[in-house]
Amino acid sequence: MKKLAKGLTLTTLALSMLIPINAYGSAKPKLKKQIIVISDSAETTISNIKKRDSDETIKKIKEMYNFDKITLSTLKQNNFTIKHSEDSIIVVSFENISSNKDLLNNIINEINKQNLVYIYGKGFTTQDVEQLTGLKIEKRSKEKLEESSVKNQEWQYLGVGKEVDGKFNFDFGQVTYKEADGTYIIPDDSFILQSVINSNKRLELKNEKNKLAPTGYGDDPIVTRDSLSKDGYAFNELKANLSVDWFLHKASDNDAEYDYFYLEDSVELNGYNGYTTGYDLKTWHSLPSASDIIKDWGPDSNSGSTFAVSLPWGVQWQFSTNAAISLTTEGSQADDKVFWNVDERWYQYGISLPLRIRPGTAWASKGTYAMINTQHYGAVRKNGGFDLVELSIDPQVRYDYN
Repeated sequence: MKKLAKGLTLTTLALSMLIPINAYGSAKPKLKKQIIVISDSAETTISNIKKRDSDETIKKIKEMYNFDKITLSTLKQNNFTIKHSEDSIIVVSFENISSNKDLLNNIINEINKQNLVYIYGKGFTTQDVEQLTGLKIEKRSKEKLEESSVKNQEWQYLGVGKEVDGKFNFDFGQVTYKEADGTYIIPDDSFILQSVINSNKRLELKNEKNKLAPTGYGDDPIVTRDSLSKDGYAFNELKANLSVDWFLHKASDNDAEYDYFYLEDSVELNGYNGYTTGYDLKTWHSLPSASDIIKDWGPDSNSGSTFAVSLPWGVQWQFSTNAAISLTTEGSQADDKVFWNVDERWYQYGISLPLRIRPGTAWASKGTYAMINTQHYGAVRKNGGFDLVELSIDPQVRYDYN
């Protein structure tokens, strides 16, 4: 049996929430949630989080969590079996499951038992996690991927949740830190863990909103979906978050040559700790395969606080912002791409946050592999100043329907 690296500790964080829900389950009033953190430096990581009292998001975490410890000897005595309550969330470093097969096997077992697990580290790809765990996170078409020239993105955390029907939900996260000279780096584990906790809280709120106002378009199924998030830190505080929740729907059709899909792309920009003024939010959709054809997109350019999306096959939805904005749309069927932009105009200083938009694109896919590139960029401004924290997420949406 391989041993864990010296100093590895297992730390338990107990959480009491007012209206909590399981990230992939149903609402349960006054639920106490346990977050188990496994890393080489759990004590230092938790201590560094506690020290950042000026961060408003840390204050909320400290109000909601009690930090308790489980010793490493307890973990060893149970053959690296992780004992926890029914509604626990397990957070484990990629480095530790890479170096300890017994711990890895128990983590895989926890996932298969439908427990929510977050893997975190300085940087790893979905392929790294697939090779290590045997999970199938992405399906890939060699033919279309050769066309797209997509580079593998690195993540600082990945949440994995298994549903009753055996399907998996994933929560992808990136974390960056802006230094005093303006360069961006990957921060230490305490910032990454802070982002994991905040991401899980955001997922709970989003799932609660989705339960109250479900999205439906007739019989069109959601064939795949994902949540992605990027946090931007500066001056030891969380300053900005860019979150993306996308839903890929398959439309009904009788076309023998093409299959029809549409992407519902929910994008939200938020600011914290004195950086609560929005500066810019951009979204791009494009088809990387020459054999696919873009059909339509929405919304069109408009100003106001309510926007309508109208796509082929009777697909329609609306979204609202918390204040009036000016949204510019540029699209080309010839080039198979579309661009949406929300920025501050000459007559205003900043954009009200949080800002959420929900554009959509419909296309015809040839073959048995649907693929669309997306890019998202958001920037928040220091209140009363000009310093920006900038974030970007560029996922490729893929679905093998063979």
